[in-house]
Amino acid sequence: MKPKPKDPAKATSSLPAQSAEVGHLIERIRTGRRTRRDTAHALGEFLPKQYARDVDRPYRRLGALADLWQTQIPERIASKTALASFNRGVLTVHVVDSTTRYDLDRLLRGGIEAELRRSFRGGTLNRVKVVVKPEIGHSQS
Repeated sequence: MKPKPKDPAKATSSLPAQSAEVGHLIERIRTGRRTRRDTAHALGEFLPKQYARDVDRPYRRLGALADLWQTQIPERIASKTALASFNRGVLTVHVVDSTTRYDLDRLLRGGIEAELRRSFRGGTLNRVKVVVKPEIGHSQS
């Protein structure tokens, strides 16, 4: 069976309706888009909050912990350590070698970790994680 030929009169009459519909869709897409200025404005509001949450606050806490660290840990061990991060209640400390790690572990288990927890006011200190990083010893002479 052959398809029926389209009536040219009907095709031209539906054209304005189709173009109006297409025009409406295009306008909806245009108004839904954000301009670059809108995006920049949104980032201007977002970035300071993000910076405060991800950079400023953790480093302020780490600074407070550094002061406590210097008062609680003996100088012979503290000079071979570096406070790396404080995230979700875990203080990560890098040490130069395994001997220092052992000595620090003995001190922490001997009661200094509990004293750090009691004295720290910048959040909750749940534990101290000690990691051997030999490269930190090269920067300290």
